[in-house]
Amino acid sequence: LESSVGSVKHIYLKEVNCTVNVTAVNPVNSVSRAVPVQIFVLMVLKIEPSSCIVEHPEVQLTAYVSGDPADYIFDWTFGDGSSNVTVDGDPMVIHNFTRSGVFSLSLVLSSKVNKAHYYTVVCVEPEITNVTLSSPPFVILGNESKFQVTALPPYNYHYLWDFGANDSARSGGTEVSYTYKTPGNYLVTVMVSNNVSFNNDTAIVKVLEPVGVAKIESNRSKVLELNQIYLFSANISGTKVNYLWDLGDGTSQLGKFITHSYNI
Repeated sequence: LESSVGSVKHIYLKEVNCTVNVTAVNPVNSVSRAVPVQIFVLMVLKIEPSSCIVEHPEVQLTAYVSGDPADYIFDWTFGDGSSNVTVDGDPMVIHNFTRSGVFSLSLVLSSKVNKAHYYTVVCVEPEITNVTLSSPPFVILGNESKFQVTALPPYNYHYLWDFGANDSARSGGTEVSYTYKTPGNYLVTVMVSNNVSFNNDTAIVKVLEPVGVAKIESNRSKVLELNQIYLFSANISGTKVNYLWDLGDGTSQLGKFITHSYNI
């Protein structure tokens, strides 16, 4: 392009890095100058973090933009009811999200000649500080057992339960139930999580078979003699069964097998 004045206008049709050469000429000499030029579309490429963030007094948000951020003005709107924040020449901003939730975040990027708008959402969730599992210490075999978990701070968390038996892991809520098919000791675990943290608690559950009908036997017939020592035994189904004998003459004994002599 030739011009009799010291300025020209030109429209670039695509993004490019190039060099602009200008030569000034008069009847006695000429002077040239080369200037590197970056041609780009003003835009916000992304805002980080893009995943969920922890509810915290000082959350740093960073905008990635085309060109040199030092040449722009950043106008942030956080969508949580707080006032807009305008930052000159710095793509980073610190903000205090006072509560958890999903907020509509917008950024207006301004240069000397143009503006660019960017919209996204930011997910803010609390960090789990405490998980407490409540469970019965003893469970009757074959009966439905109920378990409850409390997580702090309160939030809509995801709960993964494992009752310690084969293939017993499953998702659930704060209250669940499970029926054990085999007696024994089981480690119950509940994992509480959201998008930014997780925590868990455990409890030992003892599953016992209930006491069945007792079968009492002795080493003699039902007609017993005085001053003779007899052996008595009890055959009872159940888990961790304790035996207390009332022998009918004012005496009592403990144990599955006992000996006794009637003297009156």
